[in-house]
This record gives sequence, structure tokens and C-alpha cells, in this order.
Amino acid sequence: MNTVSIFRRGRRAARADVAHVVEGQATVVGEVRREVLTAEAVPLSSVQAQLWREQAGRPDLPMWVAHCVELSRDETNGDALGAGELDVARLREASRLAAAELGSGLLRLVTVDGTPHQVLDPTLDADPDYLDLRGEPAPRAAAEAWMRAELDTPDPQLARIAVLRVDDTRYLWFSRFHPTILDGFGAVTLLARAAELYDAAVTGTQARPDRALGPAAIADLERDYEASARRTADAAYWSERLAGAPAGTSLADAAQAAESGPASDPVRTGDDRYVHAERPGMAGLLVDAERRYGTGAAALAASALAAYLARVTGRSDVVLDLPLPARMSAGLRYSGGALENAVPLRLHVAAGATVAELIVDTHQALVGAVQHQRFRFAPDRASRPVGPVLRVALATRVLRLHGQQVELREMSTSAVEDLRVELAERPDGSVRVAFTANPNRYDGAELVRHHRQFTRLFARMLEADPSTEIGDLRIEPRVRLHVV
Repeated sequence: MNTVSIFRRGRRAARADVAHVVEGQATVVGEVRREVLTAEAVPLSSVQAQLWREQAGRPDLPMWVAHCVELSRDETNGDALGAGELDVARLREASRLAAAELGSGLLRLVTVDGTPHQVLDPTLDADPDYLDLRGEPAPRAAAEAWMRAELDTPDPQLARIAVLRVDDTRYLWFSRFHPTILDGFGAVTLLARAAELYDAAVTGTQARPDRALGPAAIADLERDYEASARRTADAAYWSERLAGAPAGTSLADAAQAAESGPASDPVRTGDDRYVHAERPGMAGLLVDAERRYGTGAAALAASALAAYLARVTGRSDVVLDLPLPARMSAGLRYSGGALENAVPLRLHVAAGATVAELIVDTHQALVGAVQHQRFRFAPDRASRPVGPVLRVALATRVLRLHGQQVELREMSTSAVEDLRVELAERPDGSVRVAFTANPNRYDGAELVRHHRQFTRLFARMLEADPSTEIGDLRIEPRVRLHVV
């Protein structure tokens, strides 16, 4: 293998420092003084503490919030955009500054009196890496292998950003954060801020002022919420909404699901229990249906998934898991942190219900879930009903980088307890529908069948007349959707 050019300042030392801190030795670590580690130590939030415990219990099972941004020279509007070669030095500096502004690139985890805390450490090495892979026999394959190794290997370094060059005009901008310090919304916020700082640097303009709240301010807001009347109202809403709800909803056989337990390994793109397909016409169907029903893609997707769950399980009362950013203020929407929350979306697929009735009911349930999204249930399964996770990323923030064509790809890793259903818009305008499943509960052929049938049902719902009964929708020739 040819030599790979790697530029980083003090990476080995930084890893050693963090390793000591994660073990809880909040004493003198390298050049970091005890006062630095303890003076600004902020207790982890409940969700951060839960993630910390999960990772500590399975150190061999790395969890990462990761993205790859593919950058290539924009040849179509070169004159208008001033297209040219990517300024790697400025992109690395913009990435470092954005990570410092949000605080995520300068966080350590420590234990204080046996309790996990986070501390903002300005001495932490946060310089992004640069890897020039053009000398490799297959540069793109080498870059993909390097990123995959970063995600597969446990690493005490909680944050990492790198720019990988794969040919003369193409780069991969990779970022990886532990979910204890930064969630998916925050990670994209960081990339967007870095892109904004880069554009300002290369065009000689002024970037907007930093609006991000620091870890201490975010922790204060979380503590205020826990003691607020708003939390009491949220708890009352969920108690009423979930009264009598089923313990869980799964496409897997009930007996098999009860015996299998959580996934033993992360399920990632390309694994045996991952299936996806692009639907070129789905984007148009979604736009038309959004106009027809006056609702968004999330309500349409949730309606289709609820209808499909009812068909397979024979139940009219079903539950989905809905991840939400839990950022209810402008300041939090510009900030990092680990705030994302998954709330149960309970839906009723009544016998004889029409497509319009189901979509309206789902929209109302979704509005309620969004309004009460900050409430966090206890981590044990008994505290709330669970179901397939539904992620809809059809209106994501667009990343723009001066003179570059940009494509954002999520590479996050996490264990999938049952099933995750994702809708994402591709750069060409098509919609990707992806299923990721726990291999202990689904075999490959079964997952492919569910995926094919769901995508067909989804398309038929979007095309159907609003007065069409859910039970009349076909997902395969001569197969009707039966609703109990």
C-alpha cells in the first residue's frame, strides 16, 4: 500500500489524555490540570447519562453520529460560483472553529464523585485530519475503508473531523462524534456552520455571529425544564395519550420478538439486514399528497407505516417511535448537545377508515408529539410502548460550499432493537426508502418482502382518492390490506 499523507497535531497524545479522563482519573492528565477538568464540569443530562452507561456497558460496541459530505468541483456554474479547487486549509480551519463554537470538539467526559460530567477543555487537540489518498490503487475504496474503520473501532476520542482527498477534484469531508456529546441534529448544525465560515473566508465576507449555546447553558435549560410546569403538562399529555396502549408493535413474529432481545451488534448500511430502494416518482407523489391533505411528509409516512403494521399484525392500535430534535428555542437550534428524543406515536387504524381520515388523525397525533417532544421517558422498556423507528429526512437543511457540489450522507452507527424505517431525499430528487432491522428478529428474505410491500402500499396511499378505504389498498396482486 502506498503512503497516505496524514496531517494532525498531537493525535496520539490526545487519545491518551481522553482515555485517562474517560476512566475517571480527573487528576493531572498530560498537560491538562485538575482545575481545568473540574472547574467547569457539568453533569450529564439524563439522556447523556443513559448513552454513557450504554457505552460503558459495551465498550466493544462503538456508537457514533457520523456524516460524510462528498465535495466535487462545480463545473456547471463555474463563472457564477468562482469554482476552483477546494481550499483544504480553510475547510479544516472552518471545521475546527465550528466545533469550538458548539463546544462539541472540545468536550471531555470525566467522573466527579462517581457521577459522569462533561467539561469544556480548550487545550484539547481538535485539529481536523487531512488524508491525501490519490496515491492509493483505489482511492475511493481506501477512503471508504478508512471511514468504516473509524466507525468500527472503539476510540476514546469523542470527536473527529477529517478531509479525505480521493482525486484531483473530489474530497470526502468526514465527521464523527459520540452521541453522548452531539446528536444528529447538532452534527448537521456543526457542518452547516463550518460551511458558512468557509464561505466567508474564501469570499472575503463576514459570517454571522456565533449563536450557539455552550454545554453549561444547555444543561441549565434542561434542568429548568425538569422543574417546570411545562414538564408536568407534558407528562400529563403522555399519560393520557398512552393509556391502554399496547406494550409494543413489531413486524416480527411476536414469540420470536419476545425471545430475541436487543441487537447484539450495530446494524449499518451494507449489512445483511439493510435494504433500500430509490423511488424516482415518490417525490412528486409526496408533494401532491402534501398539497391535497395540507400536511407534511412525516404524517404521510407515519400513516402508511401504521397501515402496514395493522395489516401484518392484525391490530388496529399500533405504536411507532418518532425521533425528534427536542430543540424548542432558536438558541438551541443553532447549538450542539445531545438533546434528540424519541417519543411514541400511537395511531389507530380503524376498520373502514379512509385514507384521508387516517392521514388527518396521524397529523393531529404528530402535532401533539411535536408539542410535547421534550418529555423523556425512563430508559426501561416498561415505561412506554415501543415500535418501529420512523425517520423522515425530506426537508433537511441544505449544505452549500462555495464552488463545490455537495452531497451529504449519514453514516451513524447504533444498535437497532427491532426495525428502523427511513425516508431520505437524494440529490437527484428521488426518495430513498430504507429498512434496517435487528438480525435476531428478521431474516434477509423477510426484510426484503416487508420493504417491497411497504413501499408499494405507501405509493398507493399517496395516489389513492382520499375517500378510498385503507382496507381496499393493494400491496401485491390479489392481496388486500386487511384492517382489524
